[in-house]
Amino acid sequence: KKKGEELEALKLNSAQFELISDWIHFAILSLMRTKNFKSDISWIAERLGVSDVEARKAVLKLQFLNLVHIGSEGVMTRTPQPVRTTDDIRDLSLQSMHLN
Repeated sequence: KKKGEELEALKLNSAQFELISDWIHFAILSLMRTKNFKSDISWIAERLGVSDVEARKAVLKLQFLNLVHIGSEGVMTRTPQPVRTTDDIRDLSLQSMHLN
């Protein structure tokens, strides 16, 4: 990506969004933007107040959707493509995520 060039946001379809509609997925993506982020499931779980199992499951879903990349050293990074949801269609899974 060139300086000043914006990537077009990945617009999740209903199936993709349903897969990550639980609040934890967007929380992990946000947490990954923090300066002190650690690529450690236990650290992520503690920061979000969830179990290690829940955090690992969420990271794996994000990896499956190519929203997170886990390198050979175990370092987690967000893929550079921004993510957005539909804004022109009423979607119950989106409303549920916002409530959570």
